Amino acid sequence: MQFFEHKIVSVDDLIPYALNSRTHSDAQVAQIAASIREFGFTNPVLVDDANNLIAGHGRLLAARKLKMDQVPAIVVTGLDDRKRRALLINDNKLALNAGWDEDALRVELEDLAGDFGELMGFSQEELVAFFVKETTSPVAIADEDCVAYNVVEGDVFKIGRHIMACGDTSDPNVVSSVLCGDVPDVVFYDPPFEIQECWGWIYPAARAVVFSDYRTSRNALDAGSGFLHCYHFVWDGVTSWYTPNRPLARHKSAFVFSNDPFWDFDAAVFYDGKTRTAKTVSNTRGASEYVPLAGGMVHLQTVFQFPNTQVDDGGHAHAKPGEWIRALMLGCGAKIVLDQFAGSGSFAVAAPDWVSVRGIEKDPTTCGRAITRISAATGVEPVRI
Repeated sequence: MQFFEHKIVSVDDLIPYALNSRTHSDAQVAQIAASIREFGFTNPVLVDDANNLIAGHGRLLAARKLKMDQVPAIVVTGLDDRKRRALLINDNKLALNAGWDEDALRVELEDLAGDFGELMGFSQEELVAFFVKETTSPVAIADEDCVAYNVVEGDVFKIGRHIMACGDTSDPNVVSSVLCGDVPDVVFYDPPFEIQECWGWIYPAARAVVFSDYRTSRNALDAGSGFLHCYHFVWDGVTSWYTPNRPLARHKSAFVFSNDPFWDFDAAVFYDGKTRTAKTVSNTRGASEYVPLAGGMVHLQTVFQFPNTQVDDGGHAHAKPGEWIRALMLGCGAKIVLDQFAGSGSFAVAAPDWVSVRGIEKDPTTCGRAITRISAATGVEPVRI
């Protein structure tokens, strides 16, 4: 029978086990020290009644790094030498045997990584790898490899969590065929800008994201006139959209309309591959501390610049960056998205894992190509329903 006692122990009195088989790199000790600094010494070391260390060798190194004089300890009595050594290995190995629920972990990291980052124990590289896996779901498919499904008007395909219909988005029956009784959280509305009548077909929902360029901003605002709130995001494609001597023509906008004052700034993030460091930022209003998000993530800015508007899969000269689209979905809190002009299916390809996109495309060839792209991005074969 073992008995336990809680006490405060001098760091100098603790005796590490000489044959401890668990190693602690300088980087890991620094992580533990950062955790102690942020959260406190929440996990006492484990010792026997002679102050021989059983568990907590990494925490002891971190305490020394922080120049701590004392640490909390749990004293285990009644252990012979063999049991003490076995418990040391047991304590380390059982923790390694645990796994991760990746869906639950993704939700937690989306919420917490911006504030705590590496303090949660993940290295910068691990966070980058985790977020890149999620944010790079938009895959590039070479046009010659993208063989379109044979689609005729009236077809409806289910591709995993997404649904695509070939039909006229102004027809309520076509819209119903992709919604399947569900109510969309957000309508993504990106009509052919030059066709005036298209601007009047927007489906009513709690939120809408309406795309325009500099010529059709008024149309976009009219389409969103039934909503109470409007958020404006500009995509600057860097290259001129129309003619070299009209540089302002390159801008394209996303108006986010909402019937409630909702825009989740902290959720609207994406990975852009840039390295950022913490620094003090000063301006006429004073100084503030800038701390970058973990994993190479960055918030969606009001003006978003992207160096190249040409995509690899289909030759669209002004395709929207998938990272931008995904960040808009995250900021809107989307779960079910109605895409009334699906085109080549980019919104579904860019969608996070928990978002279901219901797309409509009138042209059968384009619709078939979209279905192929979505299938390649999700790894799920389309099923005609």
